[in-house]
Amino acid sequence: IFFRRHVSMPKIRCADLWIGGPTQVSFGDSVLLLSADAALFKIIEDEGDSKGLTALALSQHRSRLRAALLFRNTFTECPYFSDRLITDEDRPVTFTWPCAAPIRVLKWAADLQYRTLTTDGAVRVVSTDGKGALTLAPYARLFTVQWPLRLTGPPQVAHHGAEAAGEGTRDVYLTVEQSFSVYEYPPRWQYPLHLALQTWRRAQHSEDDARGLPQPMDSAQRRSQGVCLKCGDPNHW
Repeated sequence: IFFRRHVSMPKIRCADLWIGGPTQVSFGDSVLLLSADAALFKIIEDEGDSKGLTALALSQHRSRLRAALLFRNTFTECPYFSDRLITDEDRPVTFTWPCAAPIRVLKWAADLQYRTLTTDGAVRVVSTDGKGALTLAPYARLFTVQWPLRLTGPPQVAHHGAEAAGEGTRDVYLTVEQSFSVYEYPPRWQYPLHLALQTWRRAQHSEDDARGLPQPMDSAQRRSQGVCLKCGDPNHW
């Protein structure tokens, strides 16, 4: 599966991700290890090893940690990121949201207004609140999802006057992008993927094109139309 490298990211020589386990990323002069939940890290280099909490990483470790996390988050079910690792490159896909009303669920609807068939044959399904999206590749074997991940770290101070208006403090969210195979993916994406595959099948594709794809969901399965964004240790979400 393709991993999009960010411009400011240090060059990765090799990366290994064990499902439900640790992540190991090799750079030119060091190796970085992440714990299964990515909350802990260890850097191995000639001048000595370093380890600590990802959310409290020192400045000299942040670029490598950011690179390792961006790789890990692309393919793992439960991503992790810290507000201390945000750079100017990430600003276009970050936003704030009131702490009193955290984003915990994405809701999807079967209405055609939430689905788009692009000119290249990809299918895009958007959540009803517009904060999440699933894009099925033109050949319908891979899909990507974009959704808001609340960053670890202290809440942001409210803008001037926000306290008086009752808005309170705000958390920072990063829009993460993940890629999965239609044959093996986190169950939370089953319903929006069903909608995308349904649209793809209707776009004049032959039975040969659709052979081997997951079967449509039955009515009982379609009752759950919400995607819970929380998993793992709540301290990391």
